[in-house]
Amino acid sequence: MTGVRGTTLESRHRRAAVVAVLLIAVSTTFVFAKHSLFGGGYEVRAVVSSVSQLRGGSEVRIAGVKVGEVDGIDRGPADTSIVRMTVDDSGRPIRSDATLTVKPRLLLEGNAYIDLSPGTPAASELADGATIPLGHTAISPQLDQVLNVFDSPTRESLHGGIAGLAAGLGGASPAPTSAGGSGSQGLRDAVRELDGALGSVRQVVHAVRGTRPGDLPRAVRRSGDVVAQLAQSPRALADSVTNFNRMMGALADESTSLAASVSGLHRVLQAAPASLTRIDAALPALTRFAGVLRPALRDAPVTLRKTNSLLDQVKAVSRPAELPGLLDRLDPVTSDLPALEQRLKALFGYTTQVMDCISTHVVPVLNTKMQDGTHTTGDPAWLDLLHAVTGFTSASTSFDGNAGTFRAGLAFGPAALQGVIPGLGTIAGRLNPDVQGVRPVWLGYGVEPPYRPDQQCADQPLPNLNAKAGPPPDWNLRRIAAPGGNAK
Repeated sequence: MTGVRGTTLESRHRRAAVVAVLLIAVSTTFVFAKHSLFGGGYEVRAVVSSVSQLRGGSEVRIAGVKVGEVDGIDRGPADTSIVRMTVDDSGRPIRSDATLTVKPRLLLEGNAYIDLSPGTPAASELADGATIPLGHTAISPQLDQVLNVFDSPTRESLHGGIAGLAAGLGGASPAPTSAGGSGSQGLRDAVRELDGALGSVRQVVHAVRGTRPGDLPRAVRRSGDVVAQLAQSPRALADSVTNFNRMMGALADESTSLAASVSGLHRVLQAAPASLTRIDAALPALTRFAGVLRPALRDAPVTLRKTNSLLDQVKAVSRPAELPGLLDRLDPVTSDLPALEQRLKALFGYTTQVMDCISTHVVPVLNTKMQDGTHTTGDPAWLDLLHAVTGFTSASTSFDGNAGTFRAGLAFGPAALQGVIPGLGTIAGRLNPDVQGVRPVWLGYGVEPPYRPDQQCADQPLPNLNAKAGPPPDWNLRRIAAPGGNAK
C-alpha cells in the first residue's frame, strides 16, 4: 500500500509540473509576441500604389516602435495593391484620418516596413477590417527611382533653367530689365517693399487664423481633402500642372506687358491706402444716407409711375398741334403774373416776419412749463390752455344741448360784488375768499410791460410766464383810487 501511494503522488507531481511549464510557455509567447490567445488581432487594410520590397511578415511601426506586422498583400483596383496588416493593442486606436508610408528599412535590416500614423484624437476610430484609402498612403522613394527621374533630358532642362536663373539675377551676362537694372537688383527692391508690407502681411496672417477657435484646423483639413482628391486622380493633377505650365509660358512670352502691368499695379497699391481711408471715413455717412433713402426707394416705383403719367400728359399737351391753343388758354394767367409777383414779394416779406415770430417767440412760449407750486401740472402751456378751454366749455350754460340754464342765489358779506352787464342787467355774486395770490403782480398805473410796438416781433424779449406772484387783493377795499384822484 505504501508503494502504491508513493507512485500515485509522484504521478500527480509530474502532471502539475507539465501544466506549469505549458502555462509559462503560453504566457511568455503572449507577452513577447503581443498576440491575442483567442483571435487574430485588430486587422486594418490599406490601399497603396506600390508594394516594393514589402511582403508578409514585414513590420508595422508607430514612431519607430513595432506594433504589428503585414499579414498579406492582395491585388487592388487599377494598378494599386491592398495590404492586410494586424495591429496589436499597443498600437490602438487607429483613427479614420490615419496615414501610412511604405519606407525602406536600414541597410542591414533589408526589405521595407510600414510607418503608420494613427491619426488625430478628434477623428473616429477605424472599425476592425476597415481600409485606409489611397489618398492617405504614400511610398518612400528609392534611391534608384530618384536617379531614374534625372535622366539626360531632365538634367539638360535643369541645367538650362539654372543658367537662365543666373542670367536673370545678373550673372556673367546680366540681362537688363524694363526698369534698367538686373534681376538681383529687382529682388533687392522687392525685399525692401516686402519689409514695408510686413504689417499688412501680419494682418492677413491674423485673418487667416479665422474668427472662431478651430477655423484654421478646419481649413487645413479641407485643404488636405482637396490634396487627397488630387492624389486619387493623377491624370487630373498632371493636366493641372500642364495648364499651369502653359499659363506661365504665355506670361513669359508677354514679359514686357507683364512688367508694365506689375508697375501699374504697384502705383495703384501706393495710391490705394489714402483712397481706402477716405472711403472708410465716408462709409458711416453713406450708411445713414442709405437708411434715410430706403423709405423713399420703397415709394419710388409708385411715384415714378405717376410721374411718367404726368410726363405723358405734358407731352400730349405740348405737341405742335396743341401748343398754340394751350398758350391762348394760359394767356390770362401769364398776363397777370408780373402784378402777382409784386404782390407776392410784399406778402412774402410779412410772411417771413410772421414765421420768424412764430419760431422764435410763439412756439418757445407755448412749450414753456409754468410753475404753480403744488398746482404745477408739468404740462406745456399750450396743453394747459387746451385744458382751460375745455373747462370753459364745460361750464357753458348750453354745453349739454338742453338750452340755457338760469341760476339764482343770494350773496352777502364783504366779498359780495354787484355790477351791470349790458344786455343782462344787474348781476350780483360772491368772490372766493380763499384766493392764495395773483400772478403776475399788477405793476400799477402808467407802468407798461417791456413790449415795444415799434420793434419787430423777433426783436422783442420773451414773456416770462413764471413771473413773480403777489398776495391776494384786499377784498375789503371798496374804493380804488384812479389816476387823477377820482374814486371808483
